[in-house]
Amino acid sequence: MIVQNKHGITLVELMVVVAIIAILAMLAIPEFLSLMSSETKVKAAAKQLMDDLKLAQNEAAAQGAGSIVNGVLRRRKVFVVFNTATNAYQIFRYEDTDGNNVRIAAEATNPAGWAAAKILPNRVTFSRTYQDNNRNTATVNKGACGNGVVPAGFVDLGNQTPPNTPPCNNMPCLALNSMGFPIDGTAGGGSFYLSNGKDAFAVAINSAGLIRMCQWDKGATQWVDSH
Repeated sequence: MIVQNKHGITLVELMVVVAIIAILAMLAIPEFLSLMSSETKVKAAAKQLMDDLKLAQNEAAAQGAGSIVNGVLRRRKVFVVFNTATNAYQIFRYEDTDGNNVRIAAEATNPAGWAAAKILPNRVTFSRTYQDNNRNTATVNKGACGNGVVPAGFVDLGNQTPPNTPPCNNMPCLALNSMGFPIDGTAGGGSFYLSNGKDAFAVAINSAGLIRMCQWDKGATQWVDSH
C-alpha cells in the first residue's frame, strides 16, 4: 500500500530552495559578467586599433607623398608608433621640412583632433597570451590573421629594427606611404596582438594596406575573422 504525501512542498522548503538559487546566482553572475566585460573590452580595443590604422591611412592619403617648396622636395609619411611598455600607440604626420631626409622631432606632429597617445583599456595589453579551455595560460602560436608562422612578438613588424629617429625613437613603428601601404622596413605589413589574459585578438595590415581584425579560437587554436 502506497502512502501519498498530500501536503506538497511547505513554504519553508520553498524558501530554502529559493535561497539556494539566489546564492548560486550571486556567485555565478558576477563572474559571468566579469568575463563578458573583459572580453568586450579587449574586442573593443582591437576594433579601435583597426579603426585608428584606417585613420592613419586616410591621413597618409590626405597629405600625399610630398611637395616641392623652393625647389626642395619635402617627403611626407604617416607613422603609427607603439609603446608596448605603456600599452599605448600614437599617430604622427611627418614632413621633411628641410628636405635633408633626416627625421627630427619638429617634423613629426599629431593629426588634428588626435590625442597625444591612445592607451589600451584597463587590463588589456599588447600580448599573445590567453587562457585555454582548461584555464591554463597559453600563447598564440600562429600569425594573425591568416594562421601563418609563429609571430616574432606581440607587436610584429617582421625583421624591422625600430628606428632610433623621431617619431619612432627605438619603438616599434609602422610607416605608411600616401597609398596607405606599409614602408620603411615593414613592407610585408604588421600584426598587433591584444589580450586580457583570457581572450586574444589581433589586428593585421598586409603589404597592400588591407586591415583585418581576428579573434583566437581556443578550441580550434587558430584565428577567425572578427567584426
